[in-house]
Amino acid sequence: MKTKLLLLAILVVVIVVSVTTMVLLLTSLTNASGKFVSTSALDSKLGGNWVVVNEGRISDPTGVSPIIEMLSNSSTETLYSSYHSSNANLTILVFQYQSASHLPEVVNSIAKIYRVLNWSIKNVTGEVNGICVSSAHYQYLYAYYRNYIILVVLNGTVTPSESMEIAVLQQQALG
Repeated sequence: MKTKLLLLAILVVVIVVSVTTMVLLLTSLTNASGKFVSTSALDSKLGGNWVVVNEGRISDPTGVSPIIEMLSNSSTETLYSSYHSSNANLTILVFQYQSASHLPEVVNSIAKIYRVLNWSIKNVTGEVNGICVSSAHYQYLYAYYRNYIILVVLNGTVTPSESMEIAVLQQQALG
């Protein structure tokens, strides 16, 4: 049992850490401009010189990550945008759903997965509602907003609240 959990934990870590690369390989690109945070908003809120690396629609999430696959397969649309600055990388995934009624439960189910894997989870409420999973160089924020789940993946030199600030900007971009 411990071996299975350890293997599952290693699998999730490897998959989540490399989500940006895998997403780029498994997508069919479409124009998602206008649905994501602008680089000027990132520059003014976080500092730095942010550049869009790629953006598009995820058409086949198979093999990306079990969590992303589950979110994508149950959504009506899955979009992503990847950014880079001199000291950090950022990927925002937006999963759109028909209804918002079960999204808090979905995010809570994701939190349970991370808790089983013994990751540190922080519930966030206020401007952003969801969970934040973080380490010294990574932040993963799963937030629910209207009929969307927003996943912010931030790595590099990051401060504790950056993923939440990005989620607020993303919520504003969605309207």
